[in-house]
Amino acid sequence: MKITLLVTTFNSLSQMAYTKFKDLGHKVDVVYAINDEQMISEVEAFSPDIVVCPFLKKFVPKKIFTKYPTFIVHPGIIGDKGAYALDNAIRKGVKEWGVTVLRANEEFDGGDVYAEIRFKIRNSYKASIYRKEVFKSASKALDLLLERIEDKNFTPIKQSNTPMH
Repeated sequence: MKITLLVTTFNSLSQMAYTKFKDLGHKVDVVYAINDEQMISEVEAFSPDIVVCPFLKKFVPKKIFTKYPTFIVHPGIIGDKGAYALDNAIRKGVKEWGVTVLRANEEFDGGDVYAEIRFKIRNSYKASIYRKEVFKSASKALDLLLERIEDKNFTPIKQSNTPMH
């Protein structure tokens, strides 16, 4: 399969997704999200089977997500939408959190959910939780994504109709 990683930066999650997909034998391209025209041009040049966004701070252009199945790795549970998801969970003192993989659509973090992996939030700082629990959960969620997009009987879960934080 040809997979484009659409990223803001090539951080630990982006690197994990890249090596995971390469190790599984997929052809992987990395596109940095600089501006809409550049993203569209580079994605179209590679013509991927799917686009995965393991760390993206920009909205995916409609021209991409309507032409290519595009999936957002979000460090939040079903119903969570918006930036600083992990920060908000820690600030609120939640005991359990997770990572979801959503299909990109016209609503920020509003697409159908293809995977959700939950984890306990330990008493630590954000960077440590991100590098351990979020990292491991995102890896498992990407495994589920690959399984589920191949499964013709899989029906994604509708994202909750909740407001963005």
